[in-house]
Amino acid sequence: MSVYRFGLLAVLLFLLGVFSCSKTIKIIQKENLTKRFRIDPNTTNGLIYGKIIHNRLFGNKFMIKFKNLKTNLAYYYSIQSYGETDTSKNLFFELPPGEWNIDQIILESGTIYDPTEIRGQEVKEFIVYRSDITYVGTWQMSTKTFKVLNEKDKQDFYMRLNYKNVMTANALTILP
Repeated sequence: MSVYRFGLLAVLLFLLGVFSCSKTIKIIQKENLTKRFRIDPNTTNGLIYGKIIHNRLFGNKFMIKFKNLKTNLAYYYSIQSYGETDTSKNLFFELPPGEWNIDQIILESGTIYDPTEIRGQEVKEFIVYRSDITYVGTWQMSTKTFKVLNEKDKQDFYMRLNYKNVMTANALTILP
């Protein structure tokens, strides 16, 4: 077996192990949202929305590992870019309530970035509340910086166009 194939096999086994021990974030797909969709006040999860700008410095495919700071529960969110100019992704998914942070960025190659390397030692966390919708900002991420911008008006416009019945005007704003 060549060194390349062995390395590729090792990366695949590592990622399989990561995914088998953790949960994957349930992504709310636009086609699943009908005109009657409403946030269920009895749900145990909260919804977050925002945007990530990554400028392809992490490649076309990577994962973000979110970690609950109190329970250590981990969820993974997969980012995949298509085309040559696609460097941003709109985020809209649910998480259980709690205090969360971005724990790791895992590249397709298996390389793992510790976000403290790109955001400094400060902890960038956000809070998810049960059955609420929270705006978490526009995250500009590169291998050297992590900035959070408040572009709620722009993101609310996107949400109105794509998720007509998800009211974001009164969403909580909790920037990491």
